[in-house]
Amino acid sequence: MAVITNIEKIRNFELGDAVRAYLDELVHSDSAAVKRIFALEAPAFVRYDITDDIFAIEQSFFTKDRENCFFESHRKFADIQIVLKGRERIELMNIKDLTIDESYDAGKDLVTYKTGDTGHHLNMLGGSAAVFYPDDAHMCVVRAGAPERVYKTVLKVPVDMLK
Repeated sequence: MAVITNIEKIRNFELGDAVRAYLDELVHSDSAAVKRIFALEAPAFVRYDITDDIFAIEQSFFTKDRENCFFESHRKFADIQIVLKGRERIELMNIKDLTIDESYDAGKDLVTYKTGDTGHHLNMLGGSAAVFYPDDAHMCVVRAGAPERVYKTVLKVPVDMLK
């Protein structure tokens, strides 16, 4: 079950000192992490290792029409998605309600689904955060109005660490 919250609440998760330090950086506009993310040219999806088990995908992109997006889920990692700046619509559905498009790719920890019905809509703004578990198919990068540039980071946390 997805958790919709904000960066302040995510900072309270028990994920260790290195993750806590990374999250603490995200709330300071002059930190190395924020400067690094805001320096990314769009589109960019760059891996940043935090610990041996946890990493982030730091991102800069322009939101798109829904028709150019897809639902995805993961088995090994939960996503902690944090928007730093911009506005993005994320759709959410249970994987049981979707048809698999591309089966599980263990190397990418990714399943993609055929896009059909509209899921629950989340309007993610700067400071918003969402946690997606393995049964939470999510469609990201969807525009919530006019196309907009978004800066965000997605922490990839082993599922067993969030139980």
